[in-house]
Amino acid sequence: MPSSAFSKLKTSDWSLRGGTDSSRDVSDRAAAPAGRRDNLPSIRAKLVQDAIKRGDFATATRISSDTLAASRAKIWTFYPFDDFIKTVSDLSDPSFERDLSAWVDHGPLDPLPRLVRAQYYYDLAWYKRGDRFSTQTDKQSQAAFASILKKGIADVSQVLKLDPTSAYGLYLQVNMLRGYGATSQLSDALDQAIAVYPSYLPLYKIVLSTLQPKWGGDINMMYEFVERHSANAPDGSPLKLLPLQLYQYLLETAGTTCYGQHGDAYASCFQDSMKQTLRPGLDAEVAKALRQFGQMNEYETNAAVSDILSAMIAQSGGESYSGRLLQIAADSYGADPRLVETDGGKHNFIIDKLVAGSWLNKRFYDNAITKYKEALSNMEAAPFPTPEQKDIAVADIHESLAWIYSRYERPTEMIASAKAALALDGKAANRIYLCFGNYQIKQYDAALEECSQITVDPQSAVEARYWRGLVYQAMKNDEKAIEDLTEVANSQDDRRAQAAIELSMIYFNRKDNKGALDVLNRYPYLYDTDVTAKDSVAVSYNNRCYAYMELGELQKALDDCNASLANGSIPDAFKKKEELVARLSR
Repeated sequence: MPSSAFSKLKTSDWSLRGGTDSSRDVSDRAAAPAGRRDNLPSIRAKLVQDAIKRGDFATATRISSDTLAASRAKIWTFYPFDDFIKTVSDLSDPSFERDLSAWVDHGPLDPLPRLVRAQYYYDLAWYKRGDRFSTQTDKQSQAAFASILKKGIADVSQVLKLDPTSAYGLYLQVNMLRGYGATSQLSDALDQAIAVYPSYLPLYKIVLSTLQPKWGGDINMMYEFVERHSANAPDGSPLKLLPLQLYQYLLETAGTTCYGQHGDAYASCFQDSMKQTLRPGLDAEVAKALRQFGQMNEYETNAAVSDILSAMIAQSGGESYSGRLLQIAADSYGADPRLVETDGGKHNFIIDKLVAGSWLNKRFYDNAITKYKEALSNMEAAPFPTPEQKDIAVADIHESLAWIYSRYERPTEMIASAKAALALDGKAANRIYLCFGNYQIKQYDAALEECSQITVDPQSAVEARYWRGLVYQAMKNDEKAIEDLTEVANSQDDRRAQAAIELSMIYFNRKDNKGALDVLNRYPYLYDTDVTAKDSVAVSYNNRCYAYMELGELQKALDDCNASLANGSIPDAFKKKEELVARLSR
């Protein structure tokens, strides 16, 4: 018999990102007050999205303009506009581009509608392309990416003609041009942006990331970039955080260099890479910066330190490097990074959160839960620029707890944490936990409702369709399941192989072996271990072996069973191979 991809995967293999909106099920203490909730960027974005669709351009312009007016490009954040504009796009509605264009035509000299459309093109381009390396991305997806991004770049160029100081326009131009790698156009766009906003670190972050070897740069270029922009900056300047950002990308480069290796081979490769790229003096520079900004203890630089160190902690192989820097940061903030604090000293939710992340990446989930809960309690007294930003920070920790509970296969606690997060930040992406969680506990109607609400979210659309496809499959609604799973199988998402296998299972369960074979032959990536996990490759070959066998193509079936066994140990494949050998020898 064929094997389901779902049966081959554990919950711990699933990548979930968070959420829910059923805030009426959350205690009043956990939810943001109604008036405050209305100010959340995600809530405002949904209002604008709806207004654009119904042609109410006055409302769309008013809410967007008010949100932009409340925003300033500071050091690390451009709140609330940055969070707002990134959630306006509806990638599931083919007519949304037309609606956006009608808004642009309604006010041709207003840069704001065009800026929102440029963001839509950026979101759509990456949605079509996926985030795999170019060598792992098919030509059709790359061509779609280039075509759509070109329209976005044209829009943002027009925005900057209408408003040369548009903070988000300058940022988006840099972010779009990174899609072409480390080019002179990217460098020019950075110069244009920092001439207006010299301390806005996300601009430098984008370009420094693009200078990594995997995008066409090199290590020398990365060091030269940081030297050029930070060496002469005065102590306390945000640019003094660039060495820390460089350190993160050196760890990331080591991870990329060692991609595909495992265990001791990966660890050895990682260390060798760091020996080659980590130059004398960088450790001291980074330690000095951490001490300075820890003593300053200001929101914007704290946010930068937290995000960069969090990324470093998450980098497999870099534990010894990030652990050392985490201890320096803890000392700088006067906090205790130990699991059990015994000195009764100063607490700091940033350090608690980073320590929790460290335990999380080591897969000591109970310890991570302890520190995340400690961060929640210590956050009460922490200062934030706005109440909404505090709500979002608290929600982020609840989302992390939901992710851990998903790994632990504790759906009730996962759903509770996700609801707490959504009640505070309103992010549609948080619904994915409710979508998956209700599926896991077989509450299919609730799962269907939650999954359906996030198929328009740029960050969660494909994932939501995957889970909704499985919900439809469980509800015996094959046609709807086929529609959703086909969308995922045609994407560049990491779940595409699982979706294609589940798609074939629908046809197998219908006794339609030819239909199942057509699915399995439609997606060449199912048999490519460079882009698909070996266990999924083994399942794909096994299922195609069965299809060929049932259709009487015995030699093809035997070849596929052998290929399946070369990639995994599916018992069913052994049995089929024995039968095929016997039948072919008659």
